[in-house]
Amino acid sequence: MIQSCGSPTGGTRKIAEELGKNLSKSVNMVDLCNKDFPNNEESDLIIVAAPVFSGRIPGFVTAKLEKLAIEGKKAVTLIVYGNRAYEDALLELNDTLKKKGCLIISSGVFVAQHSLAPEIAKGRPEETDLAEVRNYARDILKKLDKAEFSSVNVPGNFPYKEIKKSIVTPISTDMCNKCGECARVCPVEAISIKGSVETDPGKCFLCASCIKVCPMDARILPPPLSEGMKKMAEMLKNTRNGNEIFI
Repeated sequence: MIQSCGSPTGGTRKIAEELGKNLSKSVNMVDLCNKDFPNNEESDLIIVAAPVFSGRIPGFVTAKLEKLAIEGKKAVTLIVYGNRAYEDALLELNDTLKKKGCLIISSGVFVAQHSLAPEIAKGRPEETDLAEVRNYARDILKKLDKAEFSSVNVPGNFPYKEIKKSIVTPISTDMCNKCGECARVCPVEAISIKGSVETDPGKCFLCASCIKVCPMDARILPPPLSEGMKKMAEMLKNTRNGNEIFI
């Protein structure tokens, strides 16, 4: 089994790994956030997991999936979102894999801590979420045993929700020592260090991986965006969305 996973801040990876290890003793992880990744796998079952940003899957995930040699494989799809809404993301992921010739046997939607507003869904996935993942794995195994692969219908609209490109990016404070960790982990290579730390707004999609990895806590959201995230956190702090499966 191969897992393909875009997980800038770790929530998607955690859920994908829990599902993978409960489906197979042998799991090969392919992290789509890495700049270099293998594009071939002999297993006939794949798990493809992606985070949700603004109701869509990130463009870099789609681009890298298109390079994977996964034609004819059975696929389990996962999307992970920060407790607000996943909108067209799951449909988009499934459509991308169908165009690659994959047979989607099941899809799951799970909640993880919000990457930009960590007070939303704080601590998720929790043990109760992971228990649901394990139950989901058992359901998938039953379906594989029966070899009944009817089509999976998932929510979403086409055309997909329009992505409004933000001109705002994370910034570096005076605490920055220019160690380069932010540039190393950026999945879209939006960060460069040229005397100062520069971020290309045309590439950045606000995944927050640079903020999470900074050893000096010098990488932050600009104040206007930070205030917006605080307001959203206040609105959603008492909301607990459930996970969903389609099988």
